[in-house]
Amino acid sequence: MDWYGVIGDREETSKKYRSVYASLLRSRYGGSIGRWVKAHDLAFEWYVTEWQRLYEKHRNGSAFEKDLEAKTVKMAFKEAGLHIENGEAFRISTELEYDIASQLGFVYPDVASSLEKISDMQIDLYIASNVSSDHLRGLLESSGLKDTFLKSLTPDEMGARKSDERFWKEAFKELGLSPDRCLVVDDASTSLKEAKKSGAATVCLQRNAPHEPCAAGDFRPDFTISSLDDLPRIVRKRLGSKD
Repeated sequence: MDWYGVIGDREETSKKYRSVYASLLRSRYGGSIGRWVKAHDLAFEWYVTEWQRLYEKHRNGSAFEKDLEAKTVKMAFKEAGLHIENGEAFRISTELEYDIASQLGFVYPDVASSLEKISDMQIDLYIASNVSSDHLRGLLESSGLKDTFLKSLTPDEMGARKSDERFWKEAFKELGLSPDRCLVVDDASTSLKEAKKSGAATVCLQRNAPHEPCAAGDFRPDFTISSLDDLPRIVRKRLGSKD
């Protein structure tokens, strides 16, 4: 399962992220909330443009993201009137990945009951997300779902993003699972397409504000749902087909 858009409430997190970021940095380095919000916005605008440029070059977010995040933090500090060295920027960016996420564990209302029903079927649950392992750890702890998932899979551990087939091949290898026994739930067709290439069945979850279309080009997911409440039914159907 993906985090943002499937488990984690993308919209609620986006609303709160800037204020959490600014509050943390003000408490540690002084200044005002407004100054840190402005510094964040300017640095983040640069980050988005630079991330896209580097991704087009490398086609692998895990190859450059840590360094880019550190540069973005250094830029934010400069905008806030503070100077930090490169090593300090790297340390701070790593800390922020966890510290911010540990206050952003907002999940959709349908998550708890759906996961409970699936767990009752003796199904193992895993999280596969494009965020860093530190960020995901903070989200899982703050949401109270840390013990619900047996393992987390992220680009810094798999060596590729979910839109790369290498992510899924490495994930199934890491888990010791045959892809045809797995059901991948995501809200992004780019991730689902590569998971399906690897042999897994795919479920596209489209909530009220879809992250991207379920279908793309010649790709179609095996199942499309609008709520996580529909997932237990699909799991039961898959279990029946494997008997």
